[in-house]
Amino acid sequence: MNRVETLLKELHDTYDGEPWYADSLHQTLDGIEPSRLRERTRIAELLAHITSWIEITNRRLDGEIFEVTDEINFRTPADWANELSRLDTAQKALLARVAKMTDADLDRTMPGKPHSVEFGVRGVVQHCIYHQGQIALLRK
Repeated sequence: MNRVETLLKELHDTYDGEPWYADSLHQTLDGIEPSRLRERTRIAELLAHITSWIEITNRRLDGEIFEVTDEINFRTPADWANELSRLDTAQKALLARVAKMTDADLDRTMPGKPHSVEFGVRGVVQHCIYHQGQIALLRK
């Protein structure tokens, strides 16, 4: 398995596969009732934040250079169904971008950043796992 295939597997496992550590993000979000979010507002905020960073990474992979403002980083969540749909769209777009890459592409510098593309995409995996743990605790 080359590096691109490994990265795709990590992205897939984290989102809706079978990661080594616990449930996938999708499994953690599954079954959260929108009515429950009124008492657990941080869950929707965390989901919006996770999605924002996948979208940020997609934009950077497309060559866009921009500042991540608080409005982008910590945007106000939409209704739950729209947030779930937005997450799914962003994740599919990221997988499509990475699937077109070569190992050499992973070594390129992320537009506007001092690190590699691979470092940035792996950051998405780590970021999702981190906040997924918070969501899992909050949904109890």
